[in-house]
Amino acid sequence: QVKLDELLEKATVEANAEDDLAFEATQARATSAAATSLVSELQGLSTYDQEQVENEARAEIQHKKDVDEAVFLQAYIPTSLHEIHNPAEEMRRLQSGKREAAYAAAVQNMLAPPASG
Repeated sequence: QVKLDELLEKATVEANAEDDLAFEATQARATSAAATSLVSELQGLSTYDQEQVENEARAEIQHKKDVDEAVFLQAYIPTSLHEIHNPAEEMRRLQSGKREAAYAAAVQNMLAPPASG
């Protein structure tokens, strides 16, 4: 049973890492597509207009980063098992994928810390 739990934990961590990588790849593709579109737009504009478009694009990217950071900072991530009212139910939610990756990783580390070395 312990080995099965360890394998399940490892698979869950790997699946979360794969989900994170897939999300980052999707965002990178979207950013790349936006950059390609921006380059196309810039080719027909004057230098002043190009600078304006570039500044607007930078501002939009910064705004998105600010929003993403604000959402992350507002996310509840427990720091101790005392903050989890029902650890068994929480483990079931984690195993079924009903939690965000950062939350899941934090709780899983508390409920089943990785075996040392």
